[in-house]
Amino acid sequence: MSVAKVDGFGVRSLGDGYVVNTESRARLVRMIANAAITLGDAVCIDVTKGGATGEAGYGNYVVKANQGASATAFAVGIATSAAASGDIFEIQVGGYSSIAKLLDQSDANGDLLTASSTDGNLTITSEAEDGPALALLLVESGNNNTADTKVFLLNPANL
Repeated sequence: MSVAKVDGFGVRSLGDGYVVNTESRARLVRMIANAAITLGDAVCIDVTKGGATGEAGYGNYVVKANQGASATAFAVGIATSAAASGDIFEIQVGGYSSIAKLLDQSDANGDLLTASSTDGNLTITSEAEDGPALALLLVESGNNNTADTKVFLLNPANL
């Protein structure tokens, strides 16, 4: 029997032993910043931009996620670099990331995360006031509002 797929989570047999699969399963997409974005910011699709003449179309622009407004409450990924408004840059929408920003350190590993009320930061889903959709799973907390929290992105928008 041959191995059809050797990447992914878990372990696989290799001779007399087992090998742990360690890939991050990162899924990246290129988007256009519609505001200044910093490394590790949770971002959402900007539903206000894209339809006018000369614009790139709906669904191609992102801004910092914030649960304070329904238009920005659905975090779809993490910025992998800083970007000025109008820049094309990559966001990570799936897999393991170690650069997310967490609002506070009262969250526990395994908590489900979503956009917080602070631009670009994440918080526990149960603390979300408006109940925006789940975006990430906390792997390990970092420092408050710093791009050092480890998360697993669930690609909620199927990008």
